[in-house]
Amino acid sequence: MRVLLDSHVFLWVLNNPEFIGPKSLGILQDSDTQLFISAVSVWELGLKYKKKKQPYSITELLDGVQELNATFLKLEKSHLKKFENIDLEHKDPFDMLLVAQSEAEFSIFMTVDKSILGSKSRYLLADASK
Repeated sequence: MRVLLDSHVFLWVLNNPEFIGPKSLGILQDSDTQLFISAVSVWELGLKYKKKKQPYSITELLDGVQELNATFLKLEKSHLKKFENIDLEHKDPFDMLLVAQSEAEFSIFMTVDKSILGSKSRYLLADASK
C-alpha cells in the first residue's frame, strides 16, 4: 500500500505515535507499506517553524523523512494537473496540494483533518486516538 502522510500525521509518527489509531498504526508498520512525505508538508511545517508555531526545522524534518525510510515526494506536473480539480471546503493550498499528490500517486492520504475527510477524494484514511 502507498501512503502519503498529512503534515500533522508525519509529526505524530516521529514524536507522538500514541496519537495514531490502531488501524493506521498497523498500516504504517506493515512491511509492504510504501511511505511518502511530501515536499509540500516539509514546506508548510518549515513556515510554521519560522513563525515559532512548531519546534522542528526543515533540516530536522528532512532527517525525519530519512529516519522513517520514507520517500520524499517532490511536487510534479501531474500533481499540479490534479490540483485543478481539488475542491476542499476550507481552500487551504497546502491541503489541496497534498490531496492532489495523493490522487496523482494513487496513494492513501492519512489525515484526521475533518475538512479534508469531507471531500470527494477516494484516497483518504482517518484513524487517530487523539
